[in-house]
Amino acid sequence: MRVAIEGLTVRYGPVVAVDNLSLTIAPGELLALVGPSGCGKTTTLGFVAGFTRASAGRLLFDDRDVTTLPAQRRNIGYVFQDYAIYPHMTVAQNIRFPLEVAKLPRREADRLVAQTAELVGVGGLLSRRPHQLSGGQRQRVALARALVKRPGVLLLDEPLSNLDAHLRAQTRAEIRRLQLELGMTTILVTHDQSEALAIADRVAVMSEGRIIGLDTPAAIYARPLSLLCARLIGAPPMNIWALSDPDAGFPKQALAPVLEALGSAAARTVVGVRPEQVRLGPTGLPGSVRLLENLGRDVLVHLEVAGSQVRALADPEVVASLGPGTSVGVSVSPASWHFFDADTAVRIEPPGRLAPDGVVVREEG
Repeated sequence: MRVAIEGLTVRYGPVVAVDNLSLTIAPGELLALVGPSGCGKTTTLGFVAGFTRASAGRLLFDDRDVTTLPAQRRNIGYVFQDYAIYPHMTVAQNIRFPLEVAKLPRREADRLVAQTAELVGVGGLLSRRPHQLSGGQRQRVALARALVKRPGVLLLDEPLSNLDAHLRAQTRAEIRRLQLELGMTTILVTHDQSEALAIADRVAVMSEGRIIGLDTPAAIYARPLSLLCARLIGAPPMNIWALSDPDAGFPKQALAPVLEALGSAAARTVVGVRPEQVRLGPTGLPGSVRLLENLGRDVLVHLEVAGSQVRALADPEVVASLGPGTSVGVSVSPASWHFFDADTAVRIEPPGRLAPDGVVVREEG
C-alpha cells in the first residue's frame, strides 16, 4: 500500500510539533524516521495511525483519503514501544484480540493466530502469559498481534528500545525478514540511527517538525545534506569542527590548500570527517594518543592533533603497539572531508575538486 502524507501540521497550543511535512512511502517500502527527542517523528506516526489530530494536512492510502477515518478502520498494525500486551491474557489471546474486535469467526481466527505465531517464532508459547516471557518474546508477541490481521501498513514506534543489544540486533533482522516476506509498507520510528541504517530502504531525518534529510541509508551516510544529519548518522559520530574555533588546528592544517581556495568563506565553514576515514601510521600530522576504546572488531582511538581532539576507528592490529601518550601520524584523504555552511548548517561543496594529494583542481568552464 502506498502512503502519502501531504502538508501535515500538528500544533499543541503554541508549540508546532510537525511543520508542513509531506512524505510518500512506496508500496512495500520500509521507511525509518529518525531524529532527536521532540523532533516530531512519533507525532507523525500517530497521525498515520489515527491517534493524532492534525491542524492541517491529508493522509492518503493508495490515493484514498483516510484523514478522517478512525484508527480501527485504517487497516494498520501498530507495535508500541512498551509492547502494550495484556498481562491477564495468554499469548494466543493477545494475538487473537484484534481478530475478536473484527468479529472474525473463531476457526479462522485460530488458524491466523497459529500461522502468525509460527511466523514470528512464538508458536510454542501460545499458552503462556506475559510474565512468563522474556523481553524479546514479549516483543515478538506484540509484533504478531500487529501482523495477525495482515494490515496494509505496519507502524513501529521504537519497537526495540527495551531490548538488550544482542536481542535488538536479532529482532531487527527478524522484523526486516518479515517485512520483506509479507511485502508490507512499514514506517519505523527509532532513536537508534544504526537500526535505521541496518534495515530501512530509506531514512528520513527529522528536526523541529520537518524532514531535513531523506535518502537511502548508504547515500545519507556517505553524503549528509545537513550538519544535523552528519551528527545523527554514523557510529561513532563524525568528528566536526567549526573552522572559526581555536580547536580546529587539525582540519586547518590538513585542509590548507582548500581553505586557501575558500578565502574569507573558510571562517563561516564547518568541516567533518568520520572516524573510520582517519588513518594512523608513520606519515601524516603528528598526533598523540589519549585513550583507546576496544569495541571488539575495532578500536576507537582518541587523539590530540594540532590542538584538536580527533577520534579514529582502527583495526586492532594497527593500534596494537599504541598506548596513551604514544605518538602517531594522523591523515585523512581530502575526498573524505564534509563541508557545511556555519550559518545555515547546509552541506556545501569546496571550490573545484580535490586531487588525491589535497591540491584543489579548478574546474574548466
